[in-house]
Order: sequence, then structure tokens, then C-alpha cells
Amino acid sequence: MPEAVTLRILDKADEFSEVTRLHQTIWKRQPEDAISPYIMQTVSHNGGSVIGAEVANQLVGFTFCMVVERNDNIRLWSYLSGVHPTFQGQGIGHALKKYQRRWALERGHSAIAWTFDPMQRRNANFNFNHLGVVAKSYYPDYYGKMDDAINAGLATDRLEAIWQLDDPEVVLRMESGSLRTYHESPKAMESILVQEQANSIYWAAVISLALDSYYIEIPWNIGKLKESDMSKAREWQTAIRKALSTIFGEGYTVTGFIQKEQQCWYLAQRRTLS
Repeated sequence: MPEAVTLRILDKADEFSEVTRLHQTIWKRQPEDAISPYIMQTVSHNGGSVIGAEVANQLVGFTFCMVVERNDNIRLWSYLSGVHPTFQGQGIGHALKKYQRRWALERGHSAIAWTFDPMQRRNANFNFNHLGVVAKSYYPDYYGKMDDAINAGLATDRLEAIWQLDDPEVVLRMESGSLRTYHESPKAMESILVQEQANSIYWAAVISLALDSYYIEIPWNIGKLKESDMSKAREWQTAIRKALSTIFGEGYTVTGFIQKEQQCWYLAQRRTLS
């Protein structure tokens, strides 16, 4: 991460307007589709936070969370996080989440959750291997139709990441900065629920799940695939949706993400998650 990066809580109207403009830049969104500065103002003064990353007094990244309630449990929901394209890949996103975790723990929160596109490899790698999240919920077409540069053309399916802030795996990721790595690729066919075979997408429509672990492949670069073959991108999405919905319905949890030689898979395991 660049030495000159400053992380701090944003709490002024003009700062929230900067976040709105940065949101438009990162996602290539129209002004009417960007996060409202008035919403950020309200949320930040009622238990949530907007954290900014600045370089030379310029806002280059942010993360925005709010307090939510589900099933009588209060938790933090990280609605939006992003880093300007020029500054991506420099550790700023990780620093923002680390700051957010510390802020949350200081206020008595034990978990933060958010959704992300399960076919975006970089997001999956960041969430599982850099932060140590797990997932057990899949939402088909969560936001409905979206026409921005990232989402256009596909249903807005989302995987929910759960970041248990005091989990030993999370503590290790945050304190040491080390990544979770895997040395083996999935080899047993019966354990692979989704994979590409002979230029088509294979989905194992299993009746019962008997193994302790299963693997779900996703495309290596969904952005390029959408540009070259949208029908195949939709085929991938359908297979991944079926696989993840099935394993979650059977009580499995996605605990990891594996990348090997231009292929990548979610790792789902039998695990009780409170």
C-alpha cells in the first residue's frame, strides 16, 4: 500500500458528495444510480460509518456500512466498498476493511456481512483469502436489472459474505496479513458440482450430497467472457446458481476459494455456522 494513504471516518456533507462521485467513477454509473450523500449522512449519524482512503488529500477509496437487524440479531451490513481503478491492487481495499473491522469491534459488533457477485473472481479471492469470510446464503437476481458496466447483461445474483470479526481465521488474516492458500486442485469428479467440459458448463444435478466437501468452478474472467460470449456467461450463472442454492439448502457453508492455473473454485464444506 502506498505510504501516503490516509484512512479516516468521513462525516461531512461535502465528503459524502465526494464518495458519490467516486462511486460513479468506479462502477461507471449514472448520477441517479450512485449512492446518495444524504443517505450516507443519515446512516453515519445513526450507528453506521463511511470510511475514506485518501492520497494527497484526494479520496481514492471508501467503505460504507450500516446497522441492520435480521432474525432479532443486530449486525453491521457493509453496503458498498470500492477503490479508484488507478489505485486498485495496492492494498488499499484491505486497509479499508481492516479499519472497518477495528471500528466495528470498538463499538461491540462481532460480525459484518455484505453481498457480492459470485462470478467475480477477484472479489471472491479478496473476501475469502484476504479477509477470511464464509458464506451460506445465495440470492438470485438480488437487485433486479442493472445496466452499469459491471452488471449489465446478467441477473444480479449475489452471495452473502459473513465476516465473523473474532474468528481465529479472520484474526490471523488481519494480524499477520497472510493469505489463505491451497496447494491442491479438486481432482475427484464426484466432488465437483460445476465445471467447464468440452466448451460447455457441466452441472452435477445430485440427488443427495454425501461428501464432506464439494467444489464449484466459476469462470476465470467473467468480464471478458461477457464481451465474447454472453450466452455462455449465462450458462455459467445458471449452473453456479443451482449448485450454490443446492448446497446451502443441504446445510453446507462455502469456506474457501481456490485459484490454480487459470481455474478457480469455491470450496463448500459441512459446517455449522451460527
